[in-house]
Amino acid sequence: MPHWTGFAACAAILALGLVGATTDIRSGKVYNQHTYSFALAGLAFWSMAGFFSTLHGTTGPGGWAGAGEGFSRSAIGLMAGFLPCMLLHFMFGLGMGDAKFIGAMGALFASWEGVLAMTFYGLAAGLVTSLVVLIWKGQIKAFGRNVGLILMQASVAKRPEVHSMHTVPFCLPMGVGAVTAGLEQLLQVHTPWNALSPHAPPWLG
Repeated sequence: MPHWTGFAACAAILALGLVGATTDIRSGKVYNQHTYSFALAGLAFWSMAGFFSTLHGTTGPGGWAGAGEGFSRSAIGLMAGFLPCMLLHFMFGLGMGDAKFIGAMGALFASWEGVLAMTFYGLAAGLVTSLVVLIWKGQIKAFGRNVGLILMQASVAKRPEVHSMHTVPFCLPMGVGAVTAGLEQLLQVHTPWNALSPHAPPWLG
């Protein structure tokens, strides 16, 4: 069954999702004090979990070797979330706050598989939400034009110039995706992304 660390990580993921979605909806921003705090908390939490031998598959006394393993897993999750979003930032204008939000989520997941699952569910939630908003605002045609512009300018080293439209706050669907992925790992649901790696997420015991 899941280790207590899984419940703690899932609670932190839920908290970051709520904070990020709330500030994104209210002000259109994701604040550094939130993303940095949660990212550092994830790194520290999984380092301590490794130190006290509570990582999945950990044998022996834990100690500094276990702390190093916990820190590295959290750091890999952070980079798995942040680096691809940085690429999207330079290519398509994804907000830096959004990139930091995904990176912080990765640090809490402490696994790239969790980031992959979060992205899948977040994009699915975002697609559904965006379609509802576009239909409600009558902007389906404008959306089609923007997609065409993005595809035509994808190979150009500058951000595409698109028409202004109503948007869905990025952190809202991604927060939903993160919570869904967290519950999925907590309940040990078998998924294709977990099957890609022979190593179980660190919060499963």
